[in-house]
Formats: sequence, C-alpha cells, structure tokens
Amino acid sequence: MATRPPRIFAIITLSLALLHGIGQTQPGYQFGQNKVQYKNFKWQVLRTEHFEVHYYPEAAEAAQDAARMAERGYAYLSDVLEHQIKSRIPLVLYASLNDFQQTNVVDGLIGDGTRGVTESLKNRVVLPITGSYREFNHVLVHELVHAFQFDMIKSIDNGGLGSFNPPLWFVEGMAEYLSIGMDNVTRMWVRDGLFYDDLLKIEQLNNTFDIRVYRLGESLWNYVGETHGKQKVGAIFKAAVRLNDIEKAFKEQIGLDFKSLTLTWHDFARKQVLPADSTLPAPAAIALQLSKREGYYHRMNLVPAVSPDGRQVVYVANKNLADELYLLSENADGSFADRRLIKGGQNRDFETLRFFDTSISWSRDGERIAFVSKSNKDDVIYVMNPHTNAVSHRLVFAELNGLLSPSFSPEGDHLVFVGIRGGRSDLYLVNLGNGKLQRLTNDIYAEKHPQWSPDGSRIVFATDRGSDTQVENLLFGEYELALYALASGEIAVLTDLAGNAINPQWSPDGRAIAFVSDHQGIANVYRLDLASKEIVAVTTLRNGVAGITESTPAMSWSADGRMLVFSAFEKAGWHLYRMEMPASPLMAVSQENASDTIATTTPGAFAESSSTTMHASEAAWVPANVDPNTFFTNYALADKDSIEKRNYSGMPKFTAAAIGASFGGYFGTVGGAQFLFSDVMNHHNLILAANLRSNLSLTDVGMTYFNQARRLNWGFEAFQLNDAYGAFYTPTATGFVRQTYRGFNAFTFFPFSRFSRLELSAG
Repeated sequence: MATRPPRIFAIITLSLALLHGIGQTQPGYQFGQNKVQYKNFKWQVLRTEHFEVHYYPEAAEAAQDAARMAERGYAYLSDVLEHQIKSRIPLVLYASLNDFQQTNVVDGLIGDGTRGVTESLKNRVVLPITGSYREFNHVLVHELVHAFQFDMIKSIDNGGLGSFNPPLWFVEGMAEYLSIGMDNVTRMWVRDGLFYDDLLKIEQLNNTFDIRVYRLGESLWNYVGETHGKQKVGAIFKAAVRLNDIEKAFKEQIGLDFKSLTLTWHDFARKQVLPADSTLPAPAAIALQLSKREGYYHRMNLVPAVSPDGRQVVYVANKNLADELYLLSENADGSFADRRLIKGGQNRDFETLRFFDTSISWSRDGERIAFVSKSNKDDVIYVMNPHTNAVSHRLVFAELNGLLSPSFSPEGDHLVFVGIRGGRSDLYLVNLGNGKLQRLTNDIYAEKHPQWSPDGSRIVFATDRGSDTQVENLLFGEYELALYALASGEIAVLTDLAGNAINPQWSPDGRAIAFVSDHQGIANVYRLDLASKEIVAVTTLRNGVAGITESTPAMSWSADGRMLVFSAFEKAGWHLYRMEMPASPLMAVSQENASDTIATTTPGAFAESSSTTMHASEAAWVPANVDPNTFFTNYALADKDSIEKRNYSGMPKFTAAAIGASFGGYFGTVGGAQFLFSDVMNHHNLILAANLRSNLSLTDVGMTYFNQARRLNWGFEAFQLNDAYGAFYTPTATGFVRQTYRGFNAFTFFPFSRFSRLELSAG
C-alpha cells in the first residue's frame, strides 16, 4: 500500500492560524481511537547496498534473511523497470502484525488487512514478518514496487504538466502483478465479474477505491505484461508520469486507448479465468445457503466453524460496519436463528477479531469454542461457551506476539495453535488446566491451520516444507499438508500438489482428511485417504470455495462426519453454505502429477492407488499460473558478509519543505515556508514555519516539536503571529488594526488503550 504526505506537509498555508495549530495536528488532540506504542523498540540497522534495514533484537534472525531478500527483490525490479534508486531505501521490519500496528512511521490506525506500507516523504517501506517467508516476499516486493514508483515520479520531468496523481488500480495493480504475477484469488474476482457481466471498464476502475483496485488492477497489468512483455509495465508507468496522462501512455506504448484496452483485457481474462465446462455448478446448486446480505456494506461471512453435530455454525461477518462473531443455529423446523456473540473493535478485550489467517475451533462436546482476538498489545486465545457467552480461558503468552488457529484436543483439555515469535511461525500446545506451554516445532518453515486427530496422536497442518521449497535460496513453495506425530515429533508431508493445500479437517475415524486446494486453478474441497494416499474431489464449484485470501480457512467438517460448511465468493461477496458430506466422491487426483491427471473410481469406494490415470478434462481446469518464485531465480540473494550492522540514530533530519508566496492586503508581499525534520521512525519531529514580510517585525514564525518515542507522547510549540483587520473609527474614517500574539504551548497525552487516553496541555 502506498501513502502520500499528510496535507500539513504537502501545502503551504499563509495564515498563522496554522502555526498556532501545528501542535493540535498531532494524534493526542484528535477525537477518535488511539494508536498505542505498547513496546519500547530498541532499533538497530543493517546496511546493504540499497537498503537501511531497521529492526529490533526480537526480529534479528529474520531481519538478516529479509535484508538478503530485499536486495534480490531490488535487483529484479531495477531490471524489469529499468530504473535505479540512488539513495538507500529505509526498510522498517516488525516481528508480528501486532508490533507493526504500533508503528509511528505512518499516521493512523493500521487494520488487519494491511500487511505493508510505503510512504513518499522518505520512501520508507514498512512491513511485518508474519510467519511465512513466501507471503513476506510477496508483500516486500509489492512495497518495493511503490518505492520505485515514488522515485520514478520524483525523477522524471513532465515539462511542468503538474503533479502526477494516478488512480489506485494503476499503482496497486502494478505492484501486485510485479510481485506475484497472477494468483487464483484475483482470478476468482475476475471470474465473478464475468459470470455476472459486472467486470469493470477502465473508466469505472479509475474511480474505484476498494479492494478491486488490487484485484482488477493486477489482472489488467497481467494482460499487459503477458501480452506485450513485462518491461512494458515500467515503460507505460514512465510515459504516464512524463505525459501526466495514463490513457496517452497506454496509447503511446501499446497503441490502445481505454476503450480498446478494456475490450482486449476482458477478452484475455475470459481465456485465463473461465473454465471450459460451463456446467460447473454455483454453490447454491449443491448446498444450502446459510447467510444473506443484510446491508450494502455487508459482504463478508467468513471462517465458518461447524459444531460437532452439524447444526450450529460460528463465523465472522461485517454486518454492522464492524467485524463480529456470530452463532447460527438450526431450529427444529429446519430454519436458522442468528445471534451475535461478539462485536469487534469496540473494547480492549476484543479490539480486532482475527480472521485473515486463523480458524475457529469447537470442542468435541459442542460446549466451547476457541478463537483469537487482538487485545491491547497481544493476541489472545479466548475459550468461550457460545450458548452463554461465558469466557472460561483468556490465554496470553509473553514470549509470543502472534497467535493463530487454536484447535481442541479430543478430550478438550489442550489446544494446539500456531504461535508467531521473531517473525517465524511454529506449532505450540497449551494445557488448559495449568496453562503450561509446549513448543512442538522450531524452524524456518511456515505452519498454518493445525487440527488434532480424533485419536489424539497426530496433528495435521498446512506448511511450506514441500518439494518446491529452496531454503538455501529463501524461496518457499506453496502450502502442502503434513502430519506431526506427538509421540516422536516426526513430521511427514502428505501432499505434493501444484497449488496450495490448506484448511485440513479430520474425518470422524481419522482415516481421511478434507482440505481446500487450488491445484486445479479453482479452489475446491478435496478428501485425502491416508491409507491409499489418493485425493478425491468433494466439490467442483465454478468459482470455488474461498476465503478473503489464498490462505484464509474456508471450510469446516463436522466431527460426526455428516455436514460440510464452506464459504464461497459470489456477486462480490462471501456467503456460507452447508451440504451433506458425500460418502463416495467419483473423481480422484493422482499426486504423481496432480496438475495433469485425474483417476476414475467406482461409486461407493475410494480409488485404489493402482487405479488407471487419465489426462484431466480441460473443462475442469483453467490455465496454470506462473509460480512467482521463478521471478527471482536469476537474481542472487545478498551475500551475508556484505551486510553491515549499525546503530540507529534518532537525530531528526530534513524530510520535506513547502514554500509559497502571495501579494495583497495590509502586509503586501508575503513569502511562506514550512520545514519538517524527523528521524526514520518518526520518534522526533520538528516543524519550523514562517511567513516572511518586508518588515521583519511583522514576520510570523512558529516552531513545534513532537516526541512519540514512547507510549507517553509529548511536545511543545512557540509562535509569533501578526494579524490585521479593518476598523471603522467614524462614519467617514477607516483604518487597520494590527495585533501581535506570542505564545508557548506544551502538551502531552497517554493512551491507556486504543479506546481511552489522558490528555494534558498548558500554554
């Protein structure tokens, strides 16, 4: 995500009312919620050829890897975009999403969906490491694209045509395409638009400001890059800056105006995302729709968790402009009643309900659920009775600053979950009786969505430790399923598919595992028989079974084995569906070449491992995406010995200036200027401002210092302000009255949480 300078630093205001109000532009003087810096980060720096990597000791090991990956990403982008950034890029790393949400580098609150930010004043790139190096590399390169974009905008002369202000799809779609190519979630969005004849034209996309700027922008740039060559992406961007006109840039570089570009892009997209078999069903054709849209902004019904008997579903929805936890219960007559359990974002206990990467779990007796919410600086695992709303456990672990996907043991006395520490994810167990924590894994690989087997001996989870991972090159493959044996600690990888395999769920007898995979190009539910190692399709939906991201859990299988609940994307929103779990799927996928073959089976039985394979029907597939790891295979990681460790300096340095002039009124010619000085972390901010006049005694000056290095923020301002206004002395005599104001203000504020703070000021 790219950000631009706040208005106060982007324009010059010649009224000294601004000087008097500089201090009041700080967060402590605004209504609304607070950004709290709970931790006192001890910043250090790693210097490479093109980066100053800022980190703190907790993330030291991951920061070394990130510095090497950043240099590789820079080499790739400078080659593709044919551009070099002359100064080192400040790269600010956090060891978790919770820590990242405390950053001072950018203003405002950072939501769960934001995993990186690049700002234009210092070209700083800020992002967390959240347990998956593959996902981190995607976000890192995405944000580096923005750094290149900002630098190209500053370095290209457009002949005085004015500031370049492109639509969001142009910059965000370009960043997505260059960092990941084309992904199956984006294809899902495009496919949905084509199904309902609602795929936007470019003129409409120019005025779009929601998530579609990422998805549709990525698709459009993918068309340009795959049709005209990836180098054309940079050429078009540079031409757009030079001409200050995006449409003229496309016309100059590839000969297409917006109308022609829309037609060719849509035609390309149809071939890329639509399955040849038009009879693939919509979800409502095979399952009962459980959710309905209850308002214009209600578009998300996600991470369903079905009760052991299949009659209740806990899920997250945004029905009331907030993320909320709901319980959907089936009545005796077959109807459903919906009840809100928790409203997120309203108090410090449930500050943010986690749902992008985490799942919800039911205990086997159907009396408790476990889920994750942010609370102050921590992620917390809550164990709650969904029938009474009583919370029995509130689990916080000082050594972990991120928690994901708790799952009950069969007896309900333990939880297995994913913990984030130092930017890396691992499996952990906690005893609900005494709170004792046990670490199961300790490695560089990602772990997601653990589920305890019915007999309590094994844990299935999603991981990137598959055959296409190259640890030595820090290139990590897509997710596969793996088993962790609790008795021995051994890990066995179960799948080897050409796509992600996530969200595993056990059969009641422990002989099979259902999961979600996009290895056929459209994410659907599959079932793996552990004895035969064969995988059978459970659903073949035309737009798939999907959450909000590629790794969001989207399916839940009841413990009694009867019911399957899933989320699916239709008409630009996610809805929940329930179906009976079929006893005997008819198609099986051979893992020897899962992307190319399908094996037939007889009804009533799973396919045997010796079954004859046949090439998959083209109607069941869409063209395979290019693995984004291939973007980087020709570019080397930075050598470890080339990384230099340095101390962090909090000394404010020149950051930005705004200068202007005016003539008229009592004061005549007035020249105004503002100068901002700050350090990389925005701990220390100094603003100098002046309105210079021909008579120096009439000059307005102001200085503001603001310190936000700790949780307690404080600052002061000093100013001299001259004002003049007309006055009527008599009915026939008028004149000007001039007044000079001088003052000093001091202010401080202490946020107790996101929702409350103490403010003090004097002057």
